[in-house]
Amino acid sequence: MKTKALKQRIGRLLKKVRIEHCKSKAEIAFILEVSTQHYKSIETGRKNLFLSQAIKLSKYYNVSLDIFC
Repeated sequence: MKTKALKQRIGRLLKKVRIEHCKSKAEIAFILEVSTQHYKSIETGRKNLFLSQAIKLSKYYNVSLDIFC
């Protein structure tokens, strides 16, 4: 899978999980210690989700880290 397609797929998964947990982009950005704009760029596939961020989110949402792969 190409890098751009992978980032977009991860972004769609992040958005889906965020919406399922009724969280705003700002709330998740706060958890990741990034700006809301930066988090939005992750969700749209323009920026990378780093492993450390994926770990934080998996713990926050109480889901397996596999969901972001």
